[in-house]
Amino acid sequence: MRIGGDILVIREVSKKQSFTDKAKMTCKTMSRGFILALIAFCLIVFTYLVIYFGDQYFGSKSGDSRLPIYSAYVIVSPSMVPTINVNDGVVVQRVDKQGNLNIGDIITFSSRDIRYSGLTITHRIVGKQTIQNGNLVYRTKGDNNKSEDSSLVSFGDIYGKVLFKVPSVGVLYKFITNPFGFIISIIIPIIVILVINIVKVKQLVDEERKGYV
Repeated sequence: MRIGGDILVIREVSKKQSFTDKAKMTCKTMSRGFILALIAFCLIVFTYLVIYFGDQYFGSKSGDSRLPIYSAYVIVSPSMVPTINVNDGVVVQRVDKQGNLNIGDIITFSSRDIRYSGLTITHRIVGKQTIQNGNLVYRTKGDNNKSEDSSLVSFGDIYGKVLFKVPSVGVLYKFITNPFGFIISIIIPIIVILVINIVKVKQLVDEERKGYV
């Protein structure tokens, strides 16, 4: 006569075990969600830091060991359209020898042009020439400009050569450098993950209640 009771106990244990397994699975899912949110946050911070610290090296030039091997900049003018668009990011490699620069290369440099004096410019090398003191200088031009830049670029004014671009990264950069945008980029993913996992926990509890009915 104890068989019925034993079966009931087994069923109750089985239900509890099933609930425990589902609860563990839900906790694992929540943990994975938080890890993904953390990874997303780290990527956002990494993008910000790469561009920020790239900006901090404006005082260093090619051939200067203080300049990092790689740096990043955001394009803010349409002078290189369609090759590089406004808000595209460019990754620049330091150039240690003049011989490593050729006509056709896109470089980032500190301009002496009266129109852009002191600004950091990314234009293409369209020519080379030797001036009176024997130094080699470069003629540059934006792909979207009708004429060459009015001033020559010396090797000491060059930050580096553009390796590749990252489309529209400047939009993200502007967003996360804004305090409101930075907070939103952290809070929204966390809220979404919490809501998803709360719904999963509620579904788990509802299923468990039905199992006891």
